[in-house]
Amino acid sequence: MTDGAPAIALSQDPPSEDVMKRPPRKPEEGLLHGRLASILATFVTQFIGTGVVFYVAYYVWHEPLEEARTLAFMQATMQELVVLWNCRSESKNAFRVGFTNNKYLLLYYLALQRFKQPQ
Repeated sequence: MTDGAPAIALSQDPPSEDVMKRPPRKPEEGLLHGRLASILATFVTQFIGTGVVFYVAYYVWHEPLEEARTLAFMQATMQELVVLWNCRSESKNAFRVGFTNNKYLLLYYLALQRFKQPQ
């Protein structure tokens, strides 16, 4: 739920307009060169955020364990969506790339919103 459908939608993202104007990547650099800080920040943010949501739901609000787990899972899923929107470009954030030019990401987001609503 958190990775499969978004990864498929991300593969349908249109290419960057300046992709042919950029110089080629140096062969000795890895694919994730310069992205380590971003990856670590994302991981730490998600780890702490999920833990905080679970802690607050279970220990502060005294929700049942199943509901606290569900809230933590939904927080992780929404965090993945934020990460997904920001991974669409190496040099631009989600606001500069735009939110409406990948219809598959929009469909995934709408499906996720529908999934969150009580039936």
